[in-house]
Amino acid sequence: MKTRVLSKNNKIREEVTPKSKGLIIFTLLCIVIFYPPFFKGLFFEKEILMTHIISFLLFSIYLANKLLNGEKLKIDSPFDIIGVLLIIAYILPIATLKWANLRVAIGYVLRYINFFVIYLMIKDYVNEKKYKNIIIDVIICSGVVTATIGLLAIAGYVNYTDAVLTGNRISSTFQYPNTLAAFMMTLFFLSATMQSIEEKLWKKNLYAISGYIMLLTFIFTYSRAAWLLFPIFALLYFLVIRGEDRIKVLLYLITVGISNLVILQPFMSQTNSVIDKNIKSIATVLLGLVIFSLMYNGCNLIIKKLKDKQYKLIYGFVGILVAVSLAFTVVAINMTEPLVFDNTNVEENTTNSVLRSINNIVPNNEYVLKINVDGYSEAEGHWPWRIHLDSINEDGESFRLHEILGDDTNNGELNIPFATLEDTKRLNIRLTNMYPNTRVTFYDAFIYDNEDNIIEEIKLSYKYIPEALISRFNSININERSSSLRVAFYKDSFKIFRDYPIFGAGGGAWKSLYPMYQTQQYFTTEAHNYYSEILVETGTFGILVISSLILVILIILINSIKIKNNLNTTIVITILSLLAHSALDFNFSYLSIPIYLWVLIGLLANEDLKEFSFIKLNRNISTVIGLLVILPLTFLSFSFYGANKLEVSAIESLQSKDIEKGINKLEIAVVRDRFNVNLQNIYAEILMSLGSSNGQYFLFDKAEEGLLRATRFEPTNSKSLELLSRLYMQTGRFDEAIEYANKIMATEPMRTFGYEYMTTTFMSLGDYYLQEGDELKAFEMYNNTLTVIDDILETNERADAPIILSDSTLSNINKARYLVENKENPNLFSILNNTEFIAYFDIDLDNDGLTDSWRKWQSVDANLETKTSENGIFVSNNGTDLGLIHSQNFSLEPATNYVLEFILEGNLESNVIVARILSRNGTSTQLAERINNSSEDNIYRFAFRTKDDIEPGAQYLLFDHLGNSDEVFLFKKVIIYEPE
Repeated sequence: MKTRVLSKNNKIREEVTPKSKGLIIFTLLCIVIFYPPFFKGLFFEKEILMTHIISFLLFSIYLANKLLNGEKLKIDSPFDIIGVLLIIAYILPIATLKWANLRVAIGYVLRYINFFVIYLMIKDYVNEKKYKNIIIDVIICSGVVTATIGLLAIAGYVNYTDAVLTGNRISSTFQYPNTLAAFMMTLFFLSATMQSIEEKLWKKNLYAISGYIMLLTFIFTYSRAAWLLFPIFALLYFLVIRGEDRIKVLLYLITVGISNLVILQPFMSQTNSVIDKNIKSIATVLLGLVIFSLMYNGCNLIIKKLKDKQYKLIYGFVGILVAVSLAFTVVAINMTEPLVFDNTNVEENTTNSVLRSINNIVPNNEYVLKINVDGYSEAEGHWPWRIHLDSINEDGESFRLHEILGDDTNNGELNIPFATLEDTKRLNIRLTNMYPNTRVTFYDAFIYDNEDNIIEEIKLSYKYIPEALISRFNSININERSSSLRVAFYKDSFKIFRDYPIFGAGGGAWKSLYPMYQTQQYFTTEAHNYYSEILVETGTFGILVISSLILVILIILINSIKIKNNLNTTIVITILSLLAHSALDFNFSYLSIPIYLWVLIGLLANEDLKEFSFIKLNRNISTVIGLLVILPLTFLSFSFYGANKLEVSAIESLQSKDIEKGINKLEIAVVRDRFNVNLQNIYAEILMSLGSSNGQYFLFDKAEEGLLRATRFEPTNSKSLELLSRLYMQTGRFDEAIEYANKIMATEPMRTFGYEYMTTTFMSLGDYYLQEGDELKAFEMYNNTLTVIDDILETNERADAPIILSDSTLSNINKARYLVENKENPNLFSILNNTEFIAYFDIDLDNDGLTDSWRKWQSVDANLETKTSENGIFVSNNGTDLGLIHSQNFSLEPATNYVLEFILEGNLESNVIVARILSRNGTSTQLAERINNSSEDNIYRFAFRTKDDIEPGAQYLLFDHLGNSDEVFLFKKVIIYEPE
């Protein structure tokens, strides 16, 4: 059979279609391309493994079909070599025994083989133009369905878990808005070109409508990174498109942009009010679609009429449209109206607020906020409005400059003076309404300097642009925590790379290794940057391969521009936009996204690249070799998938108390996926639990064997290390228990769990030796608890932000210190057994001037200052109102006698210190003592009895400083205990 084929110079020629290009195989391939977004974007293990199985089976059929027809695999493109090299890049860390997590590293090898086999099949089919167009249609169709699910979900018509996240961010089937935004952006460009080159009107409109739907969805993902990238790539896309398609694309961008802009505000207002199903939001989208279709087809009709006359008129018409669209955009951005918050019809507190940032200010200067406001409230004490003025410094830290609450007496035009601080970089103004039966209208607001010059007019409410969009744009700041954390991710990635520079640490290495390298506390499973992950996972070798991939893509872009192949040019733009966004997020952790990337690459694979003619690429490989490789991988994927199913089923059996059945399933699962560390941990923990409860101590040997194997497969897995330490504690092998507890701290130095577990281990051993009558060994363990402080201080010295320790860790440290300091006291242990709370005030491991786990609070007119030293904490307050420090929660029993004892130095005759013990439930005040006499030994004791209506666990201690004093007080130690 003869078919029309695209040659490498983009000319159509006739060629006999190979028999292996069967319609059934191609149909199955289209299904594989179409479905990935709809199973959570293929982010989770179960769906990933199922896709491996499907892809490998399809490729096996494809190869078998080629074998039966006497054909071979062709290796004739630079992308072929790059695809193979990427697979090798992920194999090398395994081959060189440098993996961070063997099972995950194997999983990444399967991933890249999956991408490659899909790419090879795509490449083979797109020699024929009809197949290339069908594949593009399938991709666009997949994007439209994904977008539609998201829009229907926000309207309340689709119930898909996490399809809409907090703040009405559409995430659709990906369950993550940023990745959905990247997907929508890439396919929008593809739709734009397809509508420009398509001749059939009905199909042209389908492409155009597809782009409209995906752009609308893109906007409501609220993905700031994608928003920033979109105009950059839209401009690049417009500039590289050649010929009359450029005009068609420009018209399309204008019409789709205006029609979306028109419905933004009404659509947002409708979706904000969604309780169940809201037909108005769907009607708004359809109205926008009608507006778009009329504009789009009207413009195309005019262009078609003018085309027959002269191009000057076309350019004039396009120029008018551009001018109108720019004017419309400017008006939309600048058209404002009074800001109205109306809670008169609500019964519970409902917070309405807007935030405006003012950058045109200078430090250490006086300003006035002039605002015209009208508020209404039915209930006394329920303010109708509140204004917060906050100074923001270079690090993004906030300091409250002023707060004003509305009432019936301060309506109208208000002047609110304030002064910026030495480190003020910008000013945040937040306007809020919260209580039911209240209403407020802010008419206008201006910032004036001290010479009564207008610094800035504050836009309170935009008439045509939803506030949610404005808030997301305003929050684009490198100092915002999400942005600064990503910078930390990148820095830590390079630290890992320095230790694994050549071949990296294998697939998934970031998650296993970053806790060892991080210099501030954060928890993540992704580096949020594909190139950082490549560096960590495959080292220099991998990043060179990726660089080669980008180089080849750029060469194709240049060649496509030269020959005016707008479709290929667009495909390159979509690839580059996806790669650019993946530098800012973890899109490639979804299997679906790199699948689409390699499908797009496959569409370009047959391009003639003379630049690489020096490489002999025209080689044929026997399909038998392909089958010998792919069939074992298919079996391996089946094995892993079966283990995953058994794990889920085993946990269900264990939860339903069918222990024997659950263990049997876990045993089979471990055999099927022996490198899976998490599976080994679950199995070992169950065995340890059974061994302890039933006295079957041989199960500990079995658990130990599995856990030691797990630490070989992933040496930094803190759960495996913890379980081994627990196992050795339970079996009396204390030195090994301490060894593995130390490993937890070493592998996760910035996480509090390691220190908590280490101190708990030492305290448990101390208590054990004490019960055994070995006081010398017991106090050695208590002393060891205190050595953890040195580990924490050492970590904090190199950290960008200090560790915030858990209350349990500090409780262990305080208890150990009390034991060590009072070991000569004959009543030590009887006191300690009755002690509910101990704190040493000189423990300030995060160096913030306040005792760790303590907090401070002060009123507006107070001036509370704290400073820690080696003796305790100095507290002063020369302000005119209350300031205080307070502890974390501890546990007191109801109707029980206690003694509060503390060491405090200073002139107590000043009568400004009050000791209080409060409860967060039941009667609030358990003790309140104002101290007006100094003790000779600086020790103060107060007996009290708790009220009978409290519940244990919600009590806390406060030391008030009433102010109006220049006295400085030194708090050293506090203890609360039951008297004998």
